Amino acid sequence: PHIIFWKIRWPIAARHSLRAYQNEILIMVKSTAAVGAITLVELNAAANEVFEFTYDTFTPLLTAAAIYWTIINIIRYGFDAVDRFLNAGQTRALIK
Repeated sequence: PHIIFWKIRWPIAARHSLRAYQNEILIMVKSTAAVGAITLVELNAAANEVFEFTYDTFTPLLTAAAIYWTIINIIRYGFDAVDRFLNAGQTRALIK
């Protein structure tokens, strides 16, 4: 029973649940950054501090957006790598 679980059932369950888990993680990261008023206030305060020193308005906001984009893509590429590893033995059907 344990061998069947670890060799057959666990890999199938991991493959099927990985996409749903990836979506939940990405939605959680995106919603906490987009909805959180405290994060927005802190981001604007940091941008205003940089603006006071450099008189550059867009660079701090673009930098924050680039950091956010990088974090999301690192998570997404990590899940894609795990998905490719778990589906390495699977053959893909050709769609005509």
